[in-house]
Amino acid sequence: MKKKIFISSEFFPPAYKAGGPIKSVNNLANALKIKYDIFIITSARDLNAKSLMDLEKINIWVKKNGINLIYVDSTKNIIVNIARFFFNNKIHFCYISSFFNPKFSLIPIIFSFLFNNRIMIAPKGELFDEALSNKKLKKSFYIFFIKIFNFFLNINWHATSVSEKSQIKKIFNHKNDYVTICSNIVEINNKTHFYNKIKKKNALRIIIPCRITPIKNIYRTILSLKKLEGNIDVHIFGVIDDLKYWKKCENEILKLSRNIRVKYKGSVTSEELFRIYPKYNIFLMPSMSENFGYSIFEALSFGLPVIIGKNNPWTNLERLKIGFNVDPYNISDISKKIQSYVNMIEEDFKIIRKNCKLFTENFSKKENKNIKKILLNLFEL
Repeated sequence: MKKKIFISSEFFPPAYKAGGPIKSVNNLANALKIKYDIFIITSARDLNAKSLMDLEKINIWVKKNGINLIYVDSTKNIIVNIARFFFNNKIHFCYISSFFNPKFSLIPIIFSFLFNNRIMIAPKGELFDEALSNKKLKKSFYIFFIKIFNFFLNINWHATSVSEKSQIKKIFNHKNDYVTICSNIVEINNKTHFYNKIKKKNALRIIIPCRITPIKNIYRTILSLKKLEGNIDVHIFGVIDDLKYWKKCENEILKLSRNIRVKYKGSVTSEELFRIYPKYNIFLMPSMSENFGYSIFEALSFGLPVIIGKNNPWTNLERLKIGFNVDPYNISDISKKIQSYVNMIEEDFKIIRKNCKLFTENFSKKENKNIKKILLNLFEL
């Protein structure tokens, strides 16, 4: 009989607006179901949505593609269903796919403490200094509270990079035994053939697909566009998480010269993004930090070079000739890197596209098999 792993994640397909974390949990569950019985509790609403998603059943367990799921519509039903499940089942591990989430992190931690279940938390980049600087006081109190449970439970942690492991150890004073590094599974979309948009000299089409929050650094990104020469089209896709921050961004967009056109295009699904990527020349997102960055890998797989921040797993981009890592605070450097692509001709761009696609193909072939092996052993502690 398979051991049971209980996963708490606020968002799971068909939700899509939260982006990478949804893909991370989905890929994790599909990898683990070979060896374990997977049970996932998740929200019946997508990110920032008031209405429920179009689901077959709500507040009732269903089985889809070998994974047991329950979509809940209220805090009360989160508590009731976690309590009921923990009381009626022997759980091998409780995996929590977030950190600063009172409903889908704190509640299962409390019940794991009450039922003496082992816990593994995946902070998803939430413990990096850049992320902690936003709502610092509230987060400090939350961390203190989790430290109390950690003293009794010896919580295990899933980090996706060496830097994230170091940050977890620093905050919670952990030994190596309690923090495991394992990257995320990545998939290349090979379902449809696509043709990349031809790169015109002194012109550039830029895509920015991300949630509109300070950590994504949209404001400084817009400031970096001000002195660009050439015809520039910038399209932003994603959920507006912070309306006040977006208003600040909009004010700067209005100040841009006529040769730089920035448009907000709303939120789109992954499938829609796959159709959209080939219409652009480069991917731009010099965020403050990234836990993994699924959209970065996806853009590269479609032949788009990327300009991204330094605090993420995708490094040495300039050496690989597939993009640039920039200091997210250095507006002039971001601008300089964008301008280098504006000036480039199609023949040179073809070589970069080929490098991008080759990089993702090689990464997928070499790393995915190893990552799946580590994930299967992640809970044999």
